Amino acid sequence: MIVSNLEQGLASELSEIENGASGTLRIGINYTRAKLLIPPFFQWCRFKYPNVKIELTLEETVTMQVLLEKGKLDCFLGINAVTSPMMQTMTMAYENIYLMASSEFLRNYPKIEPRNLINRRSEADLQKFRGVPFAMNYGKSTTFKLLNQYMADNNITVNNVLSVSDYDVSEKICRSGYAASFCPQIFIPTILKGNRTCEKEEYIYALPVKGLNRPLRFDLILNESIHYPRFAFDCFGSIRKIVRDYLAETDAVC
Repeated sequence: MIVSNLEQGLASELSEIENGASGTLRIGINYTRAKLLIPPFFQWCRFKYPNVKIELTLEETVTMQVLLEKGKLDCFLGINAVTSPMMQTMTMAYENIYLMASSEFLRNYPKIEPRNLINRRSEADLQKFRGVPFAMNYGKSTTFKLLNQYMADNNITVNNVLSVSDYDVSEKICRSGYAASFCPQIFIPTILKGNRTCEKEEYIYALPVKGLNRPLRFDLILNESIHYPRFAFDCFGSIRKIVRDYLAETDAVC
């Protein structure tokens, strides 16, 4: 198997040098990050490698781990992935988790006056949100597992009235004032964009969770048994730059 992989890799590199980069890169990523990161990456890829095809699989981290092990993905972008010895991890960034809640929701449920929230660094104490309605990710979500463990450790129970692993949907639910939710740091610019055009009561505050000192680790995971062509590593570098540039923008407003 090793000899075969080496032979295939050498043939691939010689072909790439002679004919230019071509082939297919199969990438796994969840929906929210795909929507934010893939358009600029695809634009870069089409400019630099016009003969390379990108295949996307939109899934949660735990599912993508299995697909990579089975050889159905070349790589995936995951959150807090638990890797096996056959996997190689390239950490893209670390992200904080934020509570999303509208002005109307904060007044009606936790009885918090938004004017007392000095800025987005004001922490949300989940002890004040006991029993109030939340839209939460599905149980297989890495973010949900981390939050669930945090709430269990602190004896906090919220009323999960909607299960959905799509932050765009969660954002709209939050703006309705009927529920609060959580989101990763990478989603903050989407919230701010919506705030510029929404009604006053629909304005969403994105607040760090008090005592939740466990950032999400955002990784690019590779399969050690795959020989990747040169263009693939160039693509991985581009994705890392896009991720870091995007999160650098959120740091400026969080």
